[in-house]
Amino acid sequence: MSRDGLIAAALQRLSITELWRRRGWKGAPGKSCRFPNDSDDRKKAACSVFTASSGRHAGVELLKDHKRGLTWDGPGLLAEVEGMVLKEACRLFVDLSGVKSLYDDTKGQKSDRRKPGSSIKPASPPREDPPSPRPFDFNVLAPMDLDADEVEAIATTRCVSARSIEILMRWKCIHRVTLSPDLKLPIPREGRPLGAWAMHSPNWDSFRVRPFVGVFNGFDGQKYKSLTPSGGSCVSPIWVGPAHAQCVLLVEGEGDAIGAVEVIRREGNSEGLAVVCIFSSSIGIPSPFLRRFEGRRIRIVPHVGDARRQGEVAAVKWAASLKPWAAAVEIFSLAGLVMPDGRSVSDLGDLAQCADEVLSRCCGVSSW
Repeated sequence: MSRDGLIAAALQRLSITELWRRRGWKGAPGKSCRFPNDSDDRKKAACSVFTASSGRHAGVELLKDHKRGLTWDGPGLLAEVEGMVLKEACRLFVDLSGVKSLYDDTKGQKSDRRKPGSSIKPASPPREDPPSPRPFDFNVLAPMDLDADEVEAIATTRCVSARSIEILMRWKCIHRVTLSPDLKLPIPREGRPLGAWAMHSPNWDSFRVRPFVGVFNGFDGQKYKSLTPSGGSCVSPIWVGPAHAQCVLLVEGEGDAIGAVEVIRREGNSEGLAVVCIFSSSIGIPSPFLRRFEGRRIRIVPHVGDARRQGEVAAVKWAASLKPWAAAVEIFSLAGLVMPDGRSVSDLGDLAQCADEVLSRCCGVSSW
């Protein structure tokens, strides 16, 4: 079957409603709904999921954003919500649908390199197939090592020791980046800070960018804690620490990854534990990455306190995918732990501010 045929078959088999459920996106699809993962609950619902009655997508569910005048099919929506390039989203969508993969597993090569044709816009601004194997123009980031002031700025913002940031630098997964005009971000160019920092995989195929202080100010008062530019991806998890570590802390978001490193450092076990960061609760663990957990003991530490329990729902989803591979998988709840100021602990960033005896309950290897 051709690439176009595979995608057409996947669209018939996997609806946007089912895709939304499987990926754990915020909200619920319907005739009147918000865009998946819309962070502003005060906004009036401006989207709708409907079934096309004619044309190339006849019988297929689509999502329309009436405010922006854009419409997405399943792969296009997956790319837009999770920050993937369209080619990567198409491949994942076909895999999720259960249709034969776009890749020939016996040879590890694509069976058909033709571009998928679609009359529905996959995203705004439109994504183009990259001219090289790298899915993102790495040069526009201009990554550099953090200097002492930048290390201190991140440490102060995250309420951790500068030594924890230095550990992340030693593992080559955190750098300073420049937000050049070439980056496609949903924030005004004139309002961008010149410098920011990024947490990333070794080859930068997965990364998120954050300001040193505060948040990114978007259009219409929107606020973003972190972003991945259009053309980049944040789908693959980030492994921080020794490759041979038999115990792994699995956390959500780059802030929690920093908190986890702080907790491990204070416990004095930085060589015995690794941290794996998944950038969002809406992202699953890609199949190729699951092999890295084979034979290891995994402790998942989700966010708690969210009324919709997104972190805990994601933890259950991740645990299910890990169990066939790992020696042991458990979900550790932070519920009931209290910070020095009396507030409840909701994530590892909060936990990093607690006393050592509280930290050991979460990350003490002897208790696993």
